[in-house]
Amino acid sequence: METLNGAILNLAGPGQKISGIMPCAVIRPGDMADQILDRDKHPAWQGQRTRLVYAFPTNQKLWDKYAQIRADSFRNDGDGSEATQFYRALPHE
Repeated sequence: METLNGAILNLAGPGQKISGIMPCAVIRPGDMADQILDRDKHPAWQGQRTRLVYAFPTNQKLWDKYAQIRADSFRNDGDGSEATQFYRALPHE
């Protein structure tokens, strides 16, 4: 926290303003990310918490097939586009 608040946020120089953005992940309660995301402790950071996964897939077999197609593509010096085509062809809600 000292490095962030001192050395990093003061890079603009004395009396100058600087903007900062910090993508981060809370690993455990009380770590630096957890502290910065706490708007009561650090309101200037305007912390916002989001989820990495909102819902897990209901048809895991399709995701397994997608992962296999993607892995096969990369193993054969591809770019994964076959997996993207597979995904796009699926019915979506």
